Amino acid sequence: MRIAFFVNSIESETPGYTTTALALAAVQRGHSVVYVEPGDFILRPDDGLAVSAAVLPDASYKTPDKLHAALKDAAKQKKTFAISDIDIVFLRNDPSLDVTDRPWAANAGVMFGRLAAERGVIVVNDPDGLGQAQSKLYLQSFPEAVRPATLISRNITEIRAFIDKNSKGCIVKPLQG
Repeated sequence: MRIAFFVNSIESETPGYTTTALALAAVQRGHSVVYVEPGDFILRPDDGLAVSAAVLPDASYKTPDKLHAALKDAAKQKKTFAISDIDIVFLRNDPSLDVTDRPWAANAGVMFGRLAAERGVIVVNDPDGLGQAQSKLYLQSFPEAVRPATLISRNITEIRAFIDKNSKGCIVKPLQG
């Protein structure tokens, strides 16, 4: 099988990432592994979908470090594949990392995943589910019994009052990310 891992940036991948462990396991089981970044997908005028991908050479990588080194080299020379030549796409990017510096890339994984799924490719990390869960508002759709007390606000007075009311502490997170 040819397995594609869609990531924010090959440059920012590390040997300790779960994506690296997944890629290593796939290669060790005889699968072909490619990495795709947000700017790598191509939708042609005939509606054909393709990807420009960094192809990991077939090798018996013993450690994540060895695979990671091979990935860095592979990123220097990408190869273009029709999406029909990809069996599975793992959406492994974090949209929040691209919101500020590359806003065009933030939703690229979800959009690419949908296009690939429409063309019969198995997409792991459902793009529609990821699209729904892009902000903390998504958690409000869960039953009240399984979600913590939540305040969503930019008003500092509201936030301080909520923190003061919860003596056991609070976790503060941005709406997106």
